[in-house]
Amino acid sequence: DLASCFKQAFNSKQPVPPEITMKILSLAEFMEHDEEIVLQMSKDIVLPLDIGILGDLAMNNNAYAKALHYKEMEYETTPDSCIETLIQINNQLHYPDAAVGVLRYSQKYYEDITVMDELYEKLGRWEEALEAYESKQVNRPLETELTMGRIRCLNALGESEMVLRVIQRAEDKLGDCGQAETAAVYGAKA
Repeated sequence: DLASCFKQAFNSKQPVPPEITMKILSLAEFMEHDEEIVLQMSKDIVLPLDIGILGDLAMNNNAYAKALHYKEMEYETTPDSCIETLIQINNQLHYPDAAVGVLRYSQKYYEDITVMDELYEKLGRWEEALEAYESKQVNRPLETELTMGRIRCLNALGESEMVLRVIQRAEDKLGDCGQAETAAVYGAKA
């Protein structure tokens, strides 16, 4: 079956040359845009590749406009698996407002999707990332990753004094757990 051959080729250890991948992506685009011609040819001649595979191929070959197209189509059926990729693609295409829009739309219409705080950081939305980390840390005060997220955000916002206070509090709280060194190391990096 042609679909399994494509999947096997794209998942093999030897990479498919970019020229071939781009030809396949162009063929898929042609078949998508010119459905009448394809239907006249034969219903059996349809490129049997999953939208997700086409999106991944485009992404891996830096064809971000094509990747955006396919990932947006994939988002309609499986939004939870595409959010981070859509944000990344929009950032690559220098569409920061679109990247934020993906995040906000997902939060608003897909309640079961949990948006990772790191996505705010990737978008450079430091205030929102800080707010998300702080609200989560109220319930989990000893979680090191939340503290480190706060430190990264405060550092990006230029709040040096706050960074030092967070590190000092973290060392005090985490000292009992034996994780004070972790906070100090991350603080030194910030």
